[in-house]
Amino acid sequence: MVMAVKNSPQKLYANGSIGTVVDSEPLTEYPVVEFRDGRRVTMVPDVWGIARRRAQTSEHFSSAAAAGVGDNSSQKSGNDTGCG
Repeated sequence: MVMAVKNSPQKLYANGSIGTVVDSEPLTEYPVVEFRDGRRVTMVPDVWGIARRRAQTSEHFSSAAAAGVGDNSSQKSGNDTGCG
């Protein structure tokens, strides 16, 4: 059993689709997966852009901090009870 961990750009399967490895491509040795709907798909390597997204997120947070967004230094200090 295998599970897809992201959507296929060609919409051949979706994140979470479950299937079984039934063969491999002769030249590449990439696995051929038969999904529960009967569709057979040759799975190919993919590159994820997580590092880039983290960098963009970090830049966003850095920009927000520089602009004072989320800065609560003007609030009076004390115990926050979370009640208004």
